[in-house]
Amino acid sequence: MKRISPAVAPLTAERATRLHKFLRLIAGSTRTRATLVAKLALDMRGFYRDVSYLRAVGVEITTAGDKYLLVGDLDTARGRIPLPDPGLTLEEAYQLARGTTSAHKKLKGLIETLLGGTVKPNGHAGHN
Repeated sequence: MKRISPAVAPLTAERATRLHKFLRLIAGSTRTRATLVAKLALDMRGFYRDVSYLRAVGVEITTAGDKYLLVGDLDTARGRIPLPDPGLTLEEAYQLARGTTSAHKKLKGLIETLLGGTVKPNGHAGHN
């Protein structure tokens, strides 16, 4: 069985919300580990898992002792966190896959992989 790396592992809405809060807390000013653990309502293991996850998706965080700081722009860092499953139906996913941007193509490829065929312009899957 193929193992999912932390960089692409699906997130729950709760964890995604917490990761965004984490980034807000360390954007622009350093915060101690104790402060972050308290504000995020985490134990140490959960804290280090979140730091590891953020780094795995390409968010740069510097540390100095027990202080943490986001390197770079908050919006750029937020853009690296995967979106939790929005619970789309296949028909809704077809509608969103009808464009030409890289995001549209990524979704279209996902649908094609799921259904084992190509997605036609009308949004329906054909078989190879």
